[in-house]
Amino acid sequence: MQNVKTGILLVGFGGPRSLDEVAPMLQRVMGFTPPPAVVTAACEKYKLIGGKSPNVDIAYAIAKDLEAGLSSRGLTEELGEDIQLVEVAMGFTEPFLEDSLKRLADAGCECIVYLSMTAYESWAAWEGPYQRTVEAAAELGINEVVRAPVFGLSLAYVQAHADILHKTLAWLGATGGERIIFVAHSLPVDDSLETPERYEQQLLAAIDDVKERFKEDWTEEFPSSALAYVSMGARGGKWLGPSLNEAMRDIVASNAQTAIVCPLGFATDHMEVLYDLDIAAAKEAEALGLGFERTSTLATAESIHLALIEAMMESVQIALAEGRTP
Repeated sequence: MQNVKTGILLVGFGGPRSLDEVAPMLQRVMGFTPPPAVVTAACEKYKLIGGKSPNVDIAYAIAKDLEAGLSSRGLTEELGEDIQLVEVAMGFTEPFLEDSLKRLADAGCECIVYLSMTAYESWAAWEGPYQRTVEAAAELGINEVVRAPVFGLSLAYVQAHADILHKTLAWLGATGGERIIFVAHSLPVDDSLETPERYEQQLLAAIDDVKERFKEDWTEEFPSSALAYVSMGARGGKWLGPSLNEAMRDIVASNAQTAIVCPLGFATDHMEVLYDLDIAAAKEAEALGLGFERTSTLATAESIHLALIEAMMESVQIALAEGRTP
């Protein structure tokens, strides 16, 4: 792939950058005009986290760091010179995926590396946008789209979460009453397109790796832990569980004093982290008489963790090494 001009498409779900963008985003997500009550409820949530989603701004910051990191490793020649190396593309808000692809095509790119911002594999946030990318690229005359693997199982990603958890326990002055709840976005179990079993297997494998890194690096015992989900059942049917609220009630029954919530399934801050965890889950924990601490994602509005860039660069390098569309 060395002599082929290549661009990286960094793909995310998207998020409104103002309250005016909430209704149009929901319409694209739902496929029909959302009821006013749904729009109002969503706007109220966004007001509580600053009136917008930080997702798009974070994506641009990641793209800048990713471009710099790849350049420092000498991969810019392999990816093609004098082109826009990394383009941010969103599924449901600007910059739209098709528009970003056109910018890469206009820059002369003949091959696209598809890199999802989602840490683990789902149809809605990984496979679906990939298929959309392949179709849109073909319309632009680009027939080579290389899919970078998910980065949530990389050593850099799991090591960073092990480090953050260790620092959190040290800061709390751990007494043995802490329980760790790893959290991810739930998936519908009865959706024929979705891959809930693979998604959960990847999450459980990553959790095992976090525990192993913790065990190897420090003498302290890793607290009891569980995997739970948020954003369940938005359109009915059966979804992956248990919910975070159920998990917190379970650890209260085990006489735990503090829930340390680790958003392992979320690479960046967005609504599910800043509202579902920091506001809704924290309120539930208070009602249960449970202490609540939420560890950081690897990409916030304030900073991008080097480990996330390392993990993403590894995925890009794997895609380039394979040099073909799966």
